[in-house]
Amino acid sequence: MEEVPFYLIGISLLIITAALGAVFTRSRLVAIILLGVIGYAMAFIFILYGAVDVAITLILVETLVLVLFVMVVYHLPSYMPKYSRPTSRIRDGIIALVFGGFMTALVLKAEFIKISPPISDYFLKEAFTKGHGRNIVNVILVDFRGLDTMGETVVLMIAAIGVFSLLKLKPKKKKEE
Repeated sequence: MEEVPFYLIGISLLIITAALGAVFTRSRLVAIILLGVIGYAMAFIFILYGAVDVAITLILVETLVLVLFVMVVYHLPSYMPKYSRPTSRIRDGIIALVFGGFMTALVLKAEFIKISPPISDYFLKEAFTKGHGRNIVNVILVDFRGLDTMGETVVLMIAAIGVFSLLKLKPKKKKEE
């Protein structure tokens, strides 16, 4: 079994601590910041494993989500009633940890299962000759999966327009009688 690098253990502890902090904090703003810490730590893990393009995307999305969440929290009333008891939160946390642990173990196990030969060899061979590019990820996104990428871009644009229109909504003023 391979030894886990110390920095990966540190990042994992940071993620776990931030997740627990987000669950048990009473401040919405602190919870949003802690969730941002989790996202940025995940981006750092992607950088460590050489997936810089995925890390850049995650950092951009994480920043956008943090800004949107802070804007939403700014417009919420300062007092929010409690909708769940502490025992319910603990139960929900245990369910989330069990499910998250199961999914983590499943993903780690799936790394070692080989059902069919990987298609990455095809893309390594054909990226330059068919896609005329040296960056394999870009060639896959633009040349091999162009329509899929365009569809994802359209969905993101529709979501951005929806968020923009929600931010521009203003309550109707009552007419004075």
